[in-house]
Amino acid sequence: MGYMFNIKVKQRRRTWENRKEKMIPKPDLIYGMKSRGITFIELIVAVAILLIALSGVLATFVVGKMGVVSVKNRVAVRNTMRAKGEELKNTPYASIISSGPGSVVVDVGPDLTQGTPDDLTGTQTITVVEVVEGGYRCKSVKITLSWQEMGRGGVRTVNDSLVTYITQHL
Repeated sequence: MGYMFNIKVKQRRRTWENRKEKMIPKPDLIYGMKSRGITFIELIVAVAILLIALSGVLATFVVGKMGVVSVKNRVAVRNTMRAKGEELKNTPYASIISSGPGSVVVDVGPDLTQGTPDDLTGTQTITVVEVVEGGYRCKSVKITLSWQEMGRGGVRTVNDSLVTYITQHL
């Protein structure tokens, strides 16, 4: 009797294992073939997705680089305008006059030498307006520099101005 019982238990286990195998599909039933790795098409799709993601990151770096160059140019131009303002403050009051557009070279590179390819060439205009009031003469000196730089839409013209006041007691 014990022998027959063991056979029935084994048969029940086999039928349960058969049902269990039927419930969980095998990999070759899911894909239609045995899964031994990735196909060439899957590889191409993965590479395409990776390239799209990397192109967005690369574009961010390019825009960031243009921003850094723009700020570097603006700082160099403002330092040049401040130097010109100090030069005008040290000239005699009667000699401070307006001057038309003139060419100016601003060194923006790390070499600190003018006349190299990394220099910025622009136009400088100085406008002087004199006001006499209450025993003082005051000259408002506006220094304007304009230059061209690369932007997202191509080459663009950038203007920057600095205003300083020079007074003389009557």
